[in-house]
Amino acid sequence: MKNLNFALVGIAFRELTHDTLTILEDAKIPTPMHTIENMEQALGVSLAEFAYIEKCNAVFFLAAFKEVPPTDILKKLVKAWGKLTGDKVLPHASSIVALKSAEALNYLLETAVGLHSVVIGDSQVYSQVRDPIQHGAKASKNSVFRYLLRLIRNVEKEIQAKTGLHRGYTSLERLACWLINKELNDNEPVAVVGLGSSGRLVTKVLREEQKREVLVANRTLEDLDIMVSRYDSKPARFMPQDYLQSVCGVVLALENNEETRKYAEYFQGQYAQVPHLRIVIDLASPPLLKPIPNGICFADITTLTEMAQNVVKDRSKDINLSKAIIQEMVKAAY
Repeated sequence: MKNLNFALVGIAFRELTHDTLTILEDAKIPTPMHTIENMEQALGVSLAEFAYIEKCNAVFFLAAFKEVPPTDILKKLVKAWGKLTGDKVLPHASSIVALKSAEALNYLLETAVGLHSVVIGDSQVYSQVRDPIQHGAKASKNSVFRYLLRLIRNVEKEIQAKTGLHRGYTSLERLACWLINKELNDNEPVAVVGLGSSGRLVTKVLREEQKREVLVANRTLEDLDIMVSRYDSKPARFMPQDYLQSVCGVVLALENNEETRKYAEYFQGQYAQVPHLRIVIDLASPPLLKPIPNGICFADITTLTEMAQNVVKDRSKDINLSKAIIQEMVKAAY
């Protein structure tokens, strides 16, 4: 495509620690603010398309331009990002990635197939990248974003066909399920609390692949009914005392917000008192729970990150082949 004028600015970490999670929180643009209108106002430059993307290990945005952007556009984008975060992101300038044109495309495609994820080849990242770009794409034959979507789809198909990048433990959720299988017997049930994308994937793996009994709890009853029907799981009430006595493991798959922090504080006081509970996993980012030294196996997103790093060397062949495929696609685009 000619005139592929776009830029990518963001922060991503392969390892999630207290420090990196703090930086990611500072980098997030508040929900009402991450719109094309607000970015244009902060930037002082007219944009053709805009997409804002959050993942557990990354915050970044894409901007496509109506005209050839000024030479200092990357500096302007970083400065605009600072305005929209209340200047919180600017002290972390050394962690910021700011790219345009071919470099931006290369990074975007690598991100979309999971090369910059905590777990190499993360099976969920494709939709996490695709969906915001799709939302920001304009219905125009000259749409940069629609062209990017085609490239993302094509590179995903080619990497699936030619590499093993997406095989094995390809998400933190799958690592969590592996840990559950390691700690519990086959007949010991698990409760999954929260049925967003993480909770749904955990439920799917535990039911379909491990054939384990699963209790699902969620604030929204409609989602609960769907999961009970789809995966033959059992419904449970949302409060901890309603499911803790019936399970040997719990996965908290909740977002980190004011409401869930209160819930986690209550859960924290409950789960240490359950003698048959052997494993608790917190998938929130940042984590909601603190480990309790009482013999219960505990893992949060930082623990699972450490586990994920151990598989990088074993996957070097798939990583290198995937990078080569992407480089060829970028050359063809430019």
